[in-house]
Amino acid sequence: MAIYELGQSFFQGWGVPKNTKVGLGYFNISAELGYPEAIIDLAICYENGIALKRNMKQAAYYYRLAHSKGISFFGNSWIFKDKYLKPPIS
Repeated sequence: MAIYELGQSFFQGWGVPKNTKVGLGYFNISAELGYPEAIIDLAICYENGIALKRNMKQAAYYYRLAHSKGISFFGNSWIFKDKYLKPPIS
């Protein structure tokens, strides 16, 4: 998806000045459109506090969304624990 690739360009600084906030904005748009790679990137950013405040509930939400689209990661069973099943506060 082109909008996701544009986000990667800004996030990584590929051909444009690096701007992680702009990159995250494009990841959000791509995720809203259902693009699995963008959903995973958002989950990773929330889990590790990359370019935004760390939020494990938000990370779990995006990992579960990716899981519902057929993408899962080994060792991410924590995303199904009760404390992470409550909807995240946006």
